[in-house]
Amino acid sequence: MVSNSAIIVIVLVCALTAVSLAAGIFTVVNPATHMLSAPNPEQQKYMREVRIRQFRQLRRERNFRPEIFPRAIVNIESHPSLESTNEP
Repeated sequence: MVSNSAIIVIVLVCALTAVSLAAGIFTVVNPATHMLSAPNPEQQKYMREVRIRQFRQLRRERNFRPEIFPRAIVNIESHPSLESTNEP
């Protein structure tokens, strides 16, 4: 007679095998038709502007309540992309 723990191990191995087999068949039968592509330059520029606005907001909060982040000393003014935009 097979012990209970052996039955559990057999069931787990069978389940893992079935899931792996199904995943393999699915990737062969239905391959990914699109791959992730790099964002276009317009989207990169927009996201850069969003990050800069967020940095400015963090800087305002840090200057308003510096005791919250006493060691957060970051000079973002010297960042090249901040020099070309106007602060909102």
